[in-house]
Amino acid sequence: MANLRLELGNYTVKMYYRSKCLFNNPNLIVYDLDTLYYLWMGNFAQEQMEGNLNIVKTRLIEHNKLINLKSLLIYLNNLELDFSKNQISLIQNFVCSGPERITIMTDFPKLKWITIKQHYGLLVQRNDFYVDVKTRTTIIYQRSTKDLFKLNYGWINCQSVFQQYLNRNFNVVLPISDLITLIPNLCQRIWQSYKIKGLCLEKGLFQEIVITDYEQAMAGFLFLSQKIKTVVQEKLAIGNNNYEILTKVKKE
Repeated sequence: MANLRLELGNYTVKMYYRSKCLFNNPNLIVYDLDTLYYLWMGNFAQEQMEGNLNIVKTRLIEHNKLINLKSLLIYLNNLELDFSKNQISLIQNFVCSGPERITIMTDFPKLKWITIKQHYGLLVQRNDFYVDVKTRTTIIYQRSTKDLFKLNYGWINCQSVFQQYLNRNFNVVLPISDLITLIPNLCQRIWQSYKIKGLCLEKGLFQEIVITDYEQAMAGFLFLSQKIKTVVQEKLAIGNNNYEILTKVKKE
């Protein structure tokens, strides 16, 4: 497991993940739009470039600006950070479904840091998430057992009904707060248990609960997802026999 924290500063940066079948290692290219320099290129990146990309200028990463970017290439297909447009773009490329582009709008002037929590391996049973403590939002994504990377989002106002539901069905009481993210975590390939992780953005604390009744957990999160749909009027992703619940918590 690798935890990566990026101090993004005021750079306008694009990060490109490039890979071809001839190479086992993916490649990450960081492009600074302000200086028109490529800050870093991954393994074999120079040989794979075509056209005008062959005449690039390179320089070393300034460690106080961008920390350990190489770690990202293990996990992300394509991550683009564009400060001029104040947005993060996640670009997924799959042979089975074609390219898929999802843009998450965010307020970068208020975004002081981003935490990227990754679990090494296939990432089929873990959740990875970004936390923005300034805007009090959480962006979560999860891989399915078939290694398809889907992203969805919605807004939740964690009212007392959610607390009552968890307490009644799972005997779970999370810290009292209207800023709680419920993160379903599939912790076993064979369903022996089901984890709920509560994140209180106000205090920055986590509380993890393990539920051994898989059917009860599935029914509970199905019900919870229906509640979320009612709040946001937006369909959440459910696919590949895994229930993927992606929530963006916003204080109202």
